[in-house]
Amino acid sequence: MAVALSQCPGIEPIKDSSQALQAALNLKQPIMWDCLVNCVMGSDQAKSIFVPDSDVTFVKSGRLDVDNIGFPALCFCYAAGTWRDAKIRYKGNFGVDGIHTTQAIGGGWNTVQYRNYLQTHGVNDFSASPGYVGAYWTGPTNVAAIVSIKGGSNINFLGLTVDVAADALASQFAPVAVSLDSAFGPGVAPNTNFVFPTAHFKDVLLDGVCMGFVGAGNATFENVTRRRYSDLQDPFGNNVGGIGAWFAPPHFMYLMQFNKIINAVDEGVYIGTPTRRPTTGGNMVSLKVCLKNGALIDGYYSRCLDGAMDILSDGSPTGGTIRNAFFMIDTSILTPDGLPTAWGIRFPSWSSHAYPASNIRATIVNLANAPVPVGTAPAGITTQLALEQAYGFQG
Repeated sequence: MAVALSQCPGIEPIKDSSQALQAALNLKQPIMWDCLVNCVMGSDQAKSIFVPDSDVTFVKSGRLDVDNIGFPALCFCYAAGTWRDAKIRYKGNFGVDGIHTTQAIGGGWNTVQYRNYLQTHGVNDFSASPGYVGAYWTGPTNVAAIVSIKGGSNINFLGLTVDVAADALASQFAPVAVSLDSAFGPGVAPNTNFVFPTAHFKDVLLDGVCMGFVGAGNATFENVTRRRYSDLQDPFGNNVGGIGAWFAPPHFMYLMQFNKIINAVDEGVYIGTPTRRPTTGGNMVSLKVCLKNGALIDGYYSRCLDGAMDILSDGSPTGGTIRNAFFMIDTSILTPDGLPTAWGIRFPSWSSHAYPASNIRATIVNLANAPVPVGTAPAGITTQLALEQAYGFQG
């Protein structure tokens, strides 16, 4: 029988419930999430919640509020579980407290909380390498996620909403909704036996995020939507991308490894300063993926005007497929250096890795009266692109 979370000691809708929630999850009993739970984390990395094997169902009255800055609010590390109809609201001010990399970077969490968890739970033994102080590091953008799924985890989110308040500024958006991160394999660490998580996301809404999904894993996505998005910026619309543009350019999906994406919708409601980051800081295309190992994208609709897609390669011998894809872009949106921010399709890895045989079929339309920018497809890539400029223009 499921435990009602509202009946667990210390669970509060206003006061910080981080420790109480950790204790409730540590019971490893099915949980009915029937109340508002407020976790006031801020930059206190010790409040990061490590989720053990879990079975959690949110009901209508259930929600989790978090404000984590530079470390995961929920970390699934070598864990299994299913979360149903989860509702998470981000209430932090990342554009203030995380605008500089020295404020936001989660290196301390990686070398203390995450490493200690792996050691304490018998996943890794770091004693043979005293000079190596941290767990495997996947970067400051990934570690800022609300939900982090690491190593040999197997997690299902069957219904997930990550949002911010309706009147939230772009500086109050969640930096990253979900990261999928490889980890050192079990045993003595560091090692090169990297393990990737397995995850299934179905019926997801991300509304008020910069980066949506980022990382690599054996992951399947079904019926996933991004609504409001932005780039990291302060409350005045300055320091886009963070001071020094330390934050990775946001995308709905930035995946170096995945299995399937079925029916993804990027509604592309941009909030924040109209000034984009300089081209030297990257572009906010909707989709950035490595097509490999038979990966499939079937049904992808995007109105993210900042760009369509980047296709990557890591040298894997087997490619993938994109079909039933539609992208709307606008090359009249300019960066501070006067260049269009939007691209149709690019192949940024061409100079470092060969591309495996892949097939890409997509429609890309440009609201501006200019050709859709398209990069030259590397050998092995078959593209079938329908391109249109001045889309919807009635003049």
